[in-house]
Amino acid sequence: MRVLGIDTATPAGSVALVQAGEGGRLDVLAEVAGESDQRHAETLLEAVDACLDRAGCTLPEVAGLAVAAGPGSFTGLRVGLATAKGLAFATGSWLVGVPTLEAYARAFLRARRDETRVEERVCVCLDARKGEVYAALFTIATGSEGERVILRHADDAVLSPVDLRDRLLAFLAGGAATLRVVGDGVPRYADQILPDLQRATVVELVASATLPRGVAVAQIAAETVRRDGVPDGVDLVPLYLRASEAEIKQRQREALASRIEKA
Repeated sequence: MRVLGIDTATPAGSVALVQAGEGGRLDVLAEVAGESDQRHAETLLEAVDACLDRAGCTLPEVAGLAVAAGPGSFTGLRVGLATAKGLAFATGSWLVGVPTLEAYARAFLRARRDETRVEERVCVCLDARKGEVYAALFTIATGSEGERVILRHADDAVLSPVDLRDRLLAFLAGGAATLRVVGDGVPRYADQILPDLQRATVVELVASATLPRGVAVAQIAAETVRRDGVPDGVDLVPLYLRASEAEIKQRQREALASRIEKA
């Protein structure tokens, strides 16, 4: 089956079309990676068209759509999800939402697929603004049939860089496996996250902070459908992890109005 993966969770998004076959086989038919400062509302449909054109495929030939559902840029998530829902509705394709940080870990795994490490630990760290990061912890290990698998250790979280550092120290306490920290939160907060970690274990920063994840989003969705069946994507909503700026201001206004009424 052909799956179109859409990632607009970060400024450098991507769109990819993959052919998912039996036994987990995945052929990448085309991928269009965005620029680090692109505006998804202006470029996403153009990127979808370009991706399909490169693959020699039309939208009705796509079995399903997959979209990075968060966490990430609030605007980017809304644009990606609204676009994916519209395309799915227009074509009758199924729609799957994929956790952004898991897709990032999968993209990291694909980028290192030729390496033969027995086990490595990965922290995905994305800049959440306001002095915080979106983070998740994974172990990449070898499965029973020799395949590389990703094991999640905790739910996605929004944290201060110092809180993330403390979690990483606890994550590494059980062994000396190498930790790789990847994501656009790395260059921004490295001075707060890394010093204590580097004294405790081997830490490596991944050079590319903007791995294209369209392929990973499509791959995870294909696996989900193969395992759980075709989902109902009608009620799919973004995973924000925290309140939006508009919601915060609304709560502040309500609190102020309440205080005035009681005065």
